[in-house]
Amino acid sequence: MGIKLDEVIIIVDEAHNLPDRITKGMQRTINDELVLSARLEMEEHIETLEEKERKGLFDVRPETYANLRAVKAAIERIRADLAGFFRTQTQSLYKEKSEETRIDNQDLLNLLSSALASDISGKNISLNQISETLATIEVELDPDLDEGKETASERLSDLFGLIDRLGENRALAFIFSHGKGDAPRLTTHLLDPGIVAGPVFEQAAGALLMSGTLSPPEMYGELLSLPSTRPISSKEYPSPFLSDKRPVAIATGVTSKYTRRGPQNNEKIRAHIRAISVAAPGHIAVFAPSYAMLEEIVGGEIWHGRRVLKEESGWSKGRIDSLLRDMDMARSAGEKNPACRGILSKVRRRRRLSSKSVRCCGLHRTSDSTAIRRTESSQRLL
Repeated sequence: MGIKLDEVIIIVDEAHNLPDRITKGMQRTINDELVLSARLEMEEHIETLEEKERKGLFDVRPETYANLRAVKAAIERIRADLAGFFRTQTQSLYKEKSEETRIDNQDLLNLLSSALASDISGKNISLNQISETLATIEVELDPDLDEGKETASERLSDLFGLIDRLGENRALAFIFSHGKGDAPRLTTHLLDPGIVAGPVFEQAAGALLMSGTLSPPEMYGELLSLPSTRPISSKEYPSPFLSDKRPVAIATGVTSKYTRRGPQNNEKIRAHIRAISVAAPGHIAVFAPSYAMLEEIVGGEIWHGRRVLKEESGWSKGRIDSLLRDMDMARSAGEKNPACRGILSKVRRRRRLSSKSVRCCGLHRTSDSTAIRRTESSQRLL
């Protein structure tokens, strides 16, 4: 875009989601199929250049071909070394009766360095050079594929670029997995979003992060590594809703933890929902961590005086919108429905809020690091 970062003011809405978005955005996967596809795309790219040059469409410098062929050869060596590495790791997993393990960063870097150093031509080629070359590869994609789908070369370029920048940082974890029926693969996981966010906020002219649930703001500032060398101010505003209009009750003696679920716990949760259904005059939205838990709590139960509208896995947006219209009509007629998981996420963006009460069974986990920090900051768990 031609815009310098130091001339930009960054504005982030729903900023409480930013740490999780960063960590997910840095997740990359490499397997044999990806490396092979990238190599084949390079061959196609080279053939296309040669054909266009023969037709006189443009001239290609000899060093361009030399670089492309050197990178292709390096990718072939990396693929061969990765195959041996994957076999060794698969055998270790089999002995340990496990499906995944963390790979030491230096072990992977040594493998890549060894593959790059074994070029018989004597030319030195770096991981960054491979990444930059792969980013220039152009091939024709299947028109039936999703628009904007990345090529294998682009995905491998992103991965090698990430390893080149952060490979030595322990905040970037490499997980090898080979589950039953799956091909062996290596996946990157960024454990600290501040590694990426911090330098960006440091270089920007300024930033505004806002959210209705960005609390405590100091915790998110630390999580995103906001620069301590620059002035940072935080402001919390009171809710515009009267407290008596939006009362919050946290139930005790119940849990959504998987190992502690059971008939007795489910009955306690149902008892809380019944108590709320008696006190709340309108619709009730019930949330649960999974459809299975929702079925255990709500499904099969008789809710006297209320009609259950329970979302099922795989419902389309049109199906949910139709249900919301039914709820609006039912509300006008004075009917009370305990609406179930997922409905509120649609309802809360509507101008007319159909639900008069919300019941959350458990807390949604974002990334592990975010969940841990939130728990340390607030012990109010449902």
